[in-house]
Amino acid sequence: GGEYVGGLVGRNRAGANIHRSRATGPVSGRRNAGGLAGANERNGSIHDSEAAGAVEGEEDNLGGLVGTNNGTITRSYAEGPVEGIQNVGGLVGINRPDGQIQTAYARGSAQGDSSVGGLVGTSEEGSVQITYATGSVSSSGERVGGLVGESIDSSPSSSYWDVESTSQSQGVGTGMTGFITGLTTDEMTGSEAEIFMDGFDFEETWTTISDGYPELR
Repeated sequence: GGEYVGGLVGRNRAGANIHRSRATGPVSGRRNAGGLAGANERNGSIHDSEAAGAVEGEEDNLGGLVGTNNGTITRSYAEGPVEGIQNVGGLVGINRPDGQIQTAYARGSAQGDSSVGGLVGTSEEGSVQITYATGSVSSSGERVGGLVGESIDSSPSSSYWDVESTSQSQGVGTGMTGFITGLTTDEMTGSEAEIFMDGFDFEETWTTISDGYPELR
């Protein structure tokens, strides 16, 4: 499609809820495209959901799970590669002022020209908490980070990125860095994750995987 293209839903409107859902096919659009939803709008919510398909766009706001987020995303993840021009993220392309991302992760690669992040391309005042990113992050331009490409009045917290697999030494390319930590692959996998990713609740929310990254229970 052109704009608002998603593997499951084009636009998740205000008050709408996507719960326990999964999309696996590839998504291609011009802008506002995501593996699960093109946009999650104000007061919209996405919970316990995932996307695994590749996302490709000709312009901006492209994410492995959601292209543009102005609602709530919790306990969800994306694994497909994302490629575009601007605001390209492994999970979300752009997180708007009312956007809340909590307890989520992205493992797919993110590639673009500017504002490219392993988890979020650009975060505008919205919150990003208890997350991680591991996919390769690459850009020919500026504002590139292992976790967030550009952070505008937004301070991500209790979040991590793999400095080896993302190939990024900086968690945030430009803007507020918040409370985030770059770790090696060994520190983020297996039982070591419980030691180094101390901002995660491994008793009730997360579980460790032998030789793998943490997963949601």
